[in-house]
Amino acid sequence: MQTYIMPPVTCDYNFYIASDDQGQLNLSNDTDPANKVTIARVDGYTSSRDWFKYTTQKSAPVHLEKGQRVYMEALHKDGGGGDNLAIAWECSQHGIALEVIDASYTSVLPVLTTPMPSPSPSTTPSASPSKAPSKAPKNSPSKAPTSQPTDIPTDQPTKSPINPTNNP
Repeated sequence: MQTYIMPPVTCDYNFYIASDDQGQLNLSNDTDPANKVTIARVDGYTSSRDWFKYTTQKSAPVHLEKGQRVYMEALHKDGGGGDNLAIAWECSQHGIALEVIDASYTSVLPVLTTPMPSPSPSTTPSASPSKAPSKAPKNSPSKAPTSQPTDIPTDQPTKSPINPTNNP
């Protein structure tokens, strides 16, 4: 999960993560993902919104300014069975109790608008049949050929299913 968060008030926030199975919460001090650091994690598993099973689930206080947009990501690994992931914050200085971060304090990341590169000649299938003998036994099923993208417009931005208009 990747997003920008914008806090409603200036405060020293504590962040929490709950997940089944492992989870990791990373936060940047600005909008650049390259500046992210791990602030909380789950090394085993927790029930949904169980914020207190491990001491590592709670971050140290993180100072954020009202309206300052920062990059946040949560990584989650499910080992089987049920799964869950939730991120919460609290700001006791302003009476914000421990709560899941509401979507109204998040914003969608920019949509990638770089055109997809054309396949290189070494990966483009040949129009003529290969002269190399098949190494597959005669009784084994052959693999279906993989298709290559064709007619991909390179002057149009990719549309996001979350933000189809590409407006920030």
